[in-house]
Amino acid sequence: MQNLVVKGQNFALTETGGLENAADWTPDVAKELAEKEDLTLRDSHFEIINIMRDYYDQFNISPIRKLLKKDIAEMLSDLKANDDYLISLFPGGAMHQGLRIAGLPQSRLDAEIEPVTRVQVVSEQKDIKHFVSEFEFSGKTYRVYAKGNLVDPSEWSEELAEFLAKKEGITLMNDHWVVLNFMRTFYFKYGIT
Repeated sequence: MQNLVVKGQNFALTETGGLENAADWTPDVAKELAEKEDLTLRDSHFEIINIMRDYYDQFNISPIRKLLKKDIAEMLSDLKANDDYLISLFPGGAMHQGLRIAGLPQSRLDAEIEPVTRVQVVSEQKDIKHFVSEFEFSGKTYRVYAKGNLVDPSEWSEELAEFLAKKEGITLMNDHWVVLNFMRTFYFKYGIT
């Protein structure tokens, strides 16, 4: 394991050079992490880093690109949410270099994994009750990821939800529908579940 020394204090780093513990982050730590990547941080960098860290503090997860850019546009400007601007600040990518310098873990959401990769992942469990690649319902073929989620969320319907739930031995009740509808609304608003 690597270490970073800042003002005489040791900080554990991951294999990819990020902080092992996000709580260890300080602006001085960020400057040292950036210096290791030949990057000098300015106020414009810290504007973006602080938005990343605020998101992490609020949701306990690193932001995905879509939500980071949404927050930047709302808090700063559309210009600063532009990919070219973000690359000018973090040539190694805002979602990789930027998050690393912000002391945060990489986003690991299905939404940011290449679709071809997600479809090819096969679960190792033997007692799987859900579909793992594709299935037929009402004369149509549906594709799902290995964990059973629809590849195309726009194909979802209440009838399909009932069918998928029954496949897993679940009878959907009113409380289920409250949660399902909340999750769908949240997903289509924020791009994350």
